[in-house]
Amino acid sequence: MKEKNNVLKTTIIEKEQVINEINNQNKVLSMAKSLSGDNSESGKEMKLKINELVREIDKCISLLND
Repeated sequence: MKEKNNVLKTTIIEKEQVINEINNQNKVLSMAKSLSGDNSESGKEMKLKINELVREIDKCISLLND
């Protein structure tokens, strides 16, 4: 039971990583689509998305510096 529990926990962690990667790819694709002009988003919305990504990058950099 413990071994199966550990295997399932590992599987859950792997699946969560895959979900996070797919979510990140989705954000990048949405931004690329909006920048290419295929989407009707205004410039203000694009700026907000870019700012959100910059904040995420800043958080990653600060974590790496710690």
